[in-house]
Amino acid sequence: MILCDKCKTKEAVIHRIVITNGKKHAQHFCSECASQSGVMVFKLPTFAELADDANSTNAAFAKKCVCGHTFGQFKRTGVLGCAECYKTFESELAPVISSAQLGRSQHQNRSLKNDTHDDIASLQKKLDEAVAAEEYEEAAVLRDRIRALSRDTQEEKQ
Repeated sequence: MILCDKCKTKEAVIHRIVITNGKKHAQHFCSECASQSGVMVFKLPTFAELADDANSTNAAFAKKCVCGHTFGQFKRTGVLGCAECYKTFESELAPVISSAQLGRSQHQNRSLKNDTHDDIASLQKKLDEAVAAEEYEEAAVLRDRIRALSRDTQEEKQ
């Protein structure tokens, strides 16, 4: 159990990382000290909670997927039964997915882009620049993105 940094008596329920001059520092607060200190607290909704806000009808709850899963079960658990559930409950899931994805509801597979080779070339240039500037964390991220794109391109050719 981590104690609150401020009162040192209650269990910390708010944890945040503050970066100052490139150095990370962890802060831990109980809910009372967090509100007194002006720390903003928010909770991200689960899929099940988002589904509660979606325009669902009783008909949606009666509808069953081929796997036997219902939309009501999804609302209770936040988990779908199979891939076919996405098609079966498409109209009920659309507002949930859109809300969770900040308004985007279409999946874009990066391997389907026509400019994958251009992406790899531009990422390689950025990688070279990051290494030259000794920004190794950024370089590692770029390296991983290049590998993923290259792997997708190779799989697409097969």
